[in-house]
Amino acid sequence: MKKSVGIACLCAFLCATFLSFSARAVSTSTDYSGLWWNASESGWGMNVMQQEQIIFITLFIYGPSGAPTWYSATATFASANGAGDRSYTGDLYATTGTPFSTTPFNPAATTAQKVGTIVFVGKADGTATVQYTAGSATVNKAVVRQTWAQPNFTLNTATPYEGVGSGATTGCANPSDNGSGSSHYPQIALYINSNTMHVEITVPPPEGGTCILHATNYVQEGRFGKATLTGRCSFIPLPIPDLRFEAREVEVGINHFTLQYKLTAGIGDGCSETGTMTGVKK
Repeated sequence: MKKSVGIACLCAFLCATFLSFSARAVSTSTDYSGLWWNASESGWGMNVMQQEQIIFITLFIYGPSGAPTWYSATATFASANGAGDRSYTGDLYATTGTPFSTTPFNPAATTAQKVGTIVFVGKADGTATVQYTAGSATVNKAVVRQTWAQPNFTLNTATPYEGVGSGATTGCANPSDNGSGSSHYPQIALYINSNTMHVEITVPPPEGGTCILHATNYVQEGRFGKATLTGRCSFIPLPIPDLRFEAREVEVGINHFTLQYKLTAGIGDGCSETGTMTGVKK
């Protein structure tokens, strides 16, 4: 199995340093589930629920008269580009039915009328755009996940996690350096507090050592967070530049954390590694 960007791009010094960890055994495609809004236009929003490559969207907006209006759509995956943006498309419907205060509910009274189409584009940076038509109107909006509360992290660098997963190296000037692989790490330590994110990973032999990454740009976006960390591994000698570790979809539970990442080594050979990382408390 192919080693990670470490051995491919750092002349055997990194050697599978950051093969990703994914106890969920899923691909690196994003989960767009959440409440999305435009902070400059408070009052309307969009709920997104994703299952596999299908997202169900409900728009709660204001109609031409200013009255509250909602539309729904089932959008399926359509395409992805090299930047990591993923597009989902579907028909947009307005539905009517039994008033909420009426008992019993009458299923026969429910109607669905197509009013247009919708395109949801999830961006690699965690933001999104939505374009939809409703009648003669076409709407284009930029949206982000709405954050209701910062998670109450109880993580510190003394908390031991164990990690497993898989990752892929691409873009190397030498095509033989590209590939994918998996690995196991006996201990990962994670600290998140306010805008600080700190990760320490114990790398087993044959490399053997600790990789330390740090950032002060952590941002919470809905249930996910993101940060760009930099640092190095104890077994990587100078003058090899620091690693750049772009973490996104950082999600922390009581006994685990998960994230997706892009790793670059900064030595100009084009290699980068993408993957998922999961740590489970010991």
